[in-house]
Order: sequence, then C-alpha cells, then structure tokens
Amino acid sequence: MATKVCVIEDDDGIRETVRDLLIDAGYEVTTATNGLEGRRILEESADHLIAILDYRLPALDGCDLLDLAAHDKHLRARHVFIMMSASPAKTLEDCEETIDELDVPIVPKPFDIDDLVEAVRQAEQRLEPGAEPASAAD
Repeated sequence: MATKVCVIEDDDGIRETVRDLLIDAGYEVTTATNGLEGRRILEESADHLIAILDYRLPALDGCDLLDLAAHDKHLRARHVFIMMSASPAKTLEDCEETIDELDVPIVPKPFDIDDLVEAVRQAEQRLEPGAEPASAAD
C-alpha cells in the first residue's frame, strides 16, 4: 500500500508538479488549494498522511495549520508535516516554535526535486509502525 501524501499549495503549477513528482515516486497523493481545504482533509483522513504545506496559503496559512496540529493530539499522532517556502528564514521566524515542536523540515522554493522527495522519504519513516509521533505539549 502506497504512503499517502497531501499537498496543500495554492499555486496550481507547483501543486501539480509536486503531485506528479510524488506519484512518479510511488506515493498516493491528494491535494488542497488552500489551508481550510487542507485542514478538512487532515481532520477527516483516517489514514496517516505526510502533509506538505505551503507557508503562505489563502484562508489558513502553513503556520496556522501547524499550530492546529500541535494542539490537536489526533492530528499530530496521525500526520507528519513538511513546509515549503520561498522565504525559509521568514517561515522559521514566524513559526519556529511549532516547527521545532513538530520537527518539520522546511523545503525552500524553488525546490530541488531530489531534496523534496528525500524530505518525503524521511517523513515516511516517521509514519511507519513503531515510529514515535510528536508528543503533545503538556
């Protein structure tokens, strides 16, 4: 069974490119065009997902989605996250605490195909049975 990835990206070209790359790499991919749609997918999925979030999204941005996951024990136990950003330093500045807490890698845009696939492979290892999910804040 293929590992499932959710790409949450508002730019059509980037979203479709990432989707196609990951399908070619053997992943099952679903997509969302904004943060609210991404949130719905994450909340409704019974499957463990690797969620690739864009830093800047309409309605609910990547930092907001990470913050929701950090405070929802079900989301943080089921999913792992990767952040894509054209401004990695700004992304880290805006959501460093949550990025650190959830151990979220930041993939810079424009991204190198091999770097993105490697980030997904590393995230996949964290989804495997027996892998420790990020612990809930007390």
